[in-house]
Amino acid sequence: MAKSNTAVAAALLLVHLGYIDAVHHDGDFIHTSRRAQFLKKRTHWHDLIEHHCPRFARTRIVALPISKPGSEGEEVNDYRIQLSFDGDRILTPWLTVIGKNVEGMPLLEVQLRRAGDELTGVKARVVPLPDDMLIRHATLYEDYKNTTHWPKHVMVHYHWIDEGDIDFNKGLYVLMTTGRLGVVQVASYLALWGDTAEHAGLLCAPLNLKLPVITSSQSADW
Repeated sequence: MAKSNTAVAAALLLVHLGYIDAVHHDGDFIHTSRRAQFLKKRTHWHDLIEHHCPRFARTRIVALPISKPGSEGEEVNDYRIQLSFDGDRILTPWLTVIGKNVEGMPLLEVQLRRAGDELTGVKARVVPLPDDMLIRHATLYEDYKNTTHWPKHVMVHYHWIDEGDIDFNKGLYVLMTTGRLGVVQVASYLALWGDTAEHAGLLCAPLNLKLPVITSSQSADW
């Protein structure tokens, strides 16, 4: 019974200290959502399927479909999208993918920043799709230029910047982890000792020690 109580206490203490954290591993898909703005309207957030999401610490290029806005006959001359990552914690600015200032087929350059196993930030911009990519994705380019064809696609280039695992942060993390484990061990020891001492009748018992009295005629031999 004492061991089960100790285990429960340790688990609660770990949760309280935030020891159980979510981390990203190399190649993990990063939860991504997007919303759109067009014709003076703004959509709700919609989750992307994994095929269109970035993968942690890996460069990849995806063709992101954009749905047809409005109704038949409405011309769209300003279409913007916004992306969010890691549970809407990190957002890009609004990015224009159809508009007067968009040259050719757009490429979204999305630069994700990481520090160790954490996603720390994002930068994004719209640039013209390079010629070599236009050749490889000629069909998507023709569909993009066709005003009546929907859904269209925009190319998204995810790439990563490693901000480095600063030694100070490593040391601080190790120190905090060691301290947390020490607290758990102490708490477990006290809980176990309390139950043992209580059953043995030793808890808070007076300590009576008889020490030898040294007189002037005796030598203190330490």
